[in-house]
Amino acid sequence: SKSGPNGDNIIVQGVEFDPLGRRAAYWLFPEHPGGSVVVGRATRSFVSRRVPADRVIHLYQARRPGQVRGVPDLAPVVTLLKDLGDYDEAIRVRAKIEACLTAFITSLEQGLNPALGVDRQRQDDGATRESFEPGMINRLRPGEDVKIHAPTGSGSHNDYRLSGYQGVAVGVDLTYDLITGDLRQANYSSLRAGRLTTNRRVSQAQWHTVIPVLCDPVAEAFTAAGASLGLWPAPSVPWQWSPQPPDEVDPLKAAQAVREKLAMGLRTPQQAILGEGFDPATQVAELAEWNAMLEAAGVSLPQLQLGAPRQEQPEEDDDARRRPADD
Repeated sequence: SKSGPNGDNIIVQGVEFDPLGRRAAYWLFPEHPGGSVVVGRATRSFVSRRVPADRVIHLYQARRPGQVRGVPDLAPVVTLLKDLGDYDEAIRVRAKIEACLTAFITSLEQGLNPALGVDRQRQDDGATRESFEPGMINRLRPGEDVKIHAPTGSGSHNDYRLSGYQGVAVGVDLTYDLITGDLRQANYSSLRAGRLTTNRRVSQAQWHTVIPVLCDPVAEAFTAAGASLGLWPAPSVPWQWSPQPPDEVDPLKAAQAVREKLAMGLRTPQQAILGEGFDPATQVAELAEWNAMLEAAGVSLPQLQLGAPRQEQPEEDDDARRRPADD
């Protein structure tokens, strides 16, 4: 950290704070330091410039008090990912080598003393062989012998890769099937249990980070700009966020669960519609428009009554319950 240009302000990791600890400005480069050279500009400036905080949206997930900048989600597992990448590359190279039939030539003549596996081999036609190729057969000179080496196949490496990617999934707080797409050992119960945890994490990030830090400031700037252009009279227009709902593993069971909650009064229709990512007022207006179109066309469709009371069976009197059934 160092002192800023405005009195007692301090700069920590490119963020300028005032004496009360509020973010006053951000010090940003005018262009990416690792980007390409801008055409027509003789020199590039690597000096950061002061940008007021009200003009910057700093989107990151705060994991501790006093955190100034965000930490990438892959930071805890980036070393493990590199090791897995190197391991996969080594396995691919080994598979290529194992697929080749290699010949080692041993000379019986004196004074030649060629090393095993030498790259440059002089052929009878005068051509020089620089390397081996799969399935290649070389003609030998008199007095030379050939030994064939057929490499054996390597064992299975699925256990190492499975445990490695499971560690990556734990590090990024996701499930193994989401980061790899491997569903061979998954079933309905495991998928649903994993998705519930992932959906809860995504919902927390949406409502506690993305919406208040990014969406709300953008909406405020949008409504203020619209009011300045005369598109609406008020400088602020109310808005409501409806994030895209997560996909269900079994949509039928999920719909039945929502229906039961509606019937029990544990959820209102407005909450159910918002949970699907739609606006209740728009939904009702579109349903009314649809019904009007059906009525005008003379079309009748059965309507599903959500939360309709069940039809109770008529109660029998005591004598009827005690009367034995006829044979």
